[in-house]
Amino acid sequence: MVGSAEQRNPTVGGFIKAGVDVGKYFGGEVRFRLTGNPSTDWGTGLPVGGGFVTFVLSTVSTKISDFFSCFGKVQYPFDNSFKVYALLGGTTAKFNSLLSIGGFNLSGDATKTALSYGGGIKYKVADTISVGVEWIEYWTNVTLDTSALGTVTEGSFRGISATVSMSF
Repeated sequence: MVGSAEQRNPTVGGFIKAGVDVGKYFGGEVRFRLTGNPSTDWGTGLPVGGGFVTFVLSTVSTKISDFFSCFGKVQYPFDNSFKVYALLGGTTAKFNSLLSIGGFNLSGDATKTALSYGGGIKYKVADTISVGVEWIEYWTNVTLDTSALGTVTEGSFRGISATVSMSF
């Protein structure tokens, strides 16, 4: 029997993006940067594998330390100010984890690439400035082999973003 645990904590992050539109309906973009560092305190009883549990305070901290995404974009402009778009591409990210059991720390890292997709809306507020909202699924159930922890983990990485874009 292997124990399992789940961590679903939202965190704040940021990214820088650069892109180009090819005509009215197509485009592409790249983005990169980092996210925050959510942690979860499970107290005693954290399953550690083999059916065993801990009897001391336990904390798990995970982080996507860096990521790089490349997207193709299909967009539909409703007028000169408002457009919707869909993104499809891939993301490479570095996942870091730290498991602290009673003051003893174990850590693991994994770098993975996975399919990414999402969409959003954008509104032009001035000639060169747009604001928008988007949702992106950067990873979905990616297997992360964090062998330093003695575990194999699945992870998903997604985001809801408010964006401000400047055109040149």
